Amino acid sequence: MPGQSIRDERARRREAACEIELSAQDLVDRLESRIELLGLGRARFRRGISSLTIHSAELGSLRGVGALRDLVAPNIAHNRVRVIPLEIGQLPRLQRARLDHNHIERLPDTISSLRSLRKLDLSHNNLETLPSSMGRLDSLEELDLSANPLRQLPASVAELRSLRRLRLPSTIEAGALGWVAQRPGLVVVRCAGFDELAYTELSHPERQ
Repeated sequence: MPGQSIRDERARRREAACEIELSAQDLVDRLESRIELLGLGRARFRRGISSLTIHSAELGSLRGVGALRDLVAPNIAHNRVRVIPLEIGQLPRLQRARLDHNHIERLPDTISSLRSLRKLDLSHNNLETLPSSMGRLDSLEELDLSANPLRQLPASVAELRSLRRLRLPSTIEAGALGWVAQRPGLVVVRCAGFDELAYTELSHPERQ
């Protein structure tokens, strides 16, 4: 029966995902044990990872991610991560991060240490507030906060001078974005609820 086949396939995927769930530290430990079997040192292994994809793998924590100091572009989308650990600030080379479709409830102040970060996708999470330290992300060009229960942004977001595109949930009222008029190079899109296909783009007065 088709329905039974679908259920069997889902069960198989869940069983496969269990191999790398729990935390990023567990994943790093598993990989390091295999690297040692190949005769390579752990330090060399950790220095060598610049891109990491753990997509739809039931990952529940990013504990241990700070060990991957050369990480540039992680894709941790579609998992079960709730908290971004303080050690995220130990990734000075991070440039692009996909953390969308998780259960993230808060961000640590140490996120301000990611001075090379250019693109950050936090859409489809459970964020209700953001740390004011986000205003120190000098290189950030794209920020996606859509489909989060956010009601306001910290004033420091207006200080993101490199920002060119900002996606927001409709829970943030357009009246709270007066500073956008002073940023002619910035495109702000408010998504209607959790529907990515319906949005209202805020135009600058001089463009109307």
